[in-house]
Amino acid sequence: MDHVGVLRRLEHLGMSKGRRGNKTWLYVGTGLWTLRTIRRLADRREEILISEPLRPGDRLIIANNRSTLGTAPPRPPKGRRAKKAHRKAEAKAAKQQAKRDEKAAKADADMQAKIARREAKRPKKVAPTETVVAD
Repeated sequence: MDHVGVLRRLEHLGMSKGRRGNKTWLYVGTGLWTLRTIRRLADRREEILISEPLRPGDRLIIANNRSTLGTAPPRPPKGRRAKKAHRKAEAKAAKQQAKRDEKAAKADADMQAKIARREAKRPKKVAPTETVVAD
């Protein structure tokens, strides 16, 4: 055997003597094997899944079925049905966005009207005039 740690040697010794009938060594070997296995499973290994250069202005998107970099153009759908479904989804999204815009414009108009009513109710604050006292 080449260079192996002390615990690994004890594990090997315990397992080999334990198989020959010595229960104490079997327990030592089994315990050390369990310890090594748990340490190996608990060890964090970093995996680099993707590596791409980022230029200034680029953004990184982490999602399924989507390009990683924000500058890449979206893929067009393939097939007649997929294109039809894509057009339908775009029309639905545009309709929903128009609804949201209309709702936001209405809320903004209501808020402006509310502010205007408040301002109309408040008495105007007159800036104090400077009084000069002559001696």
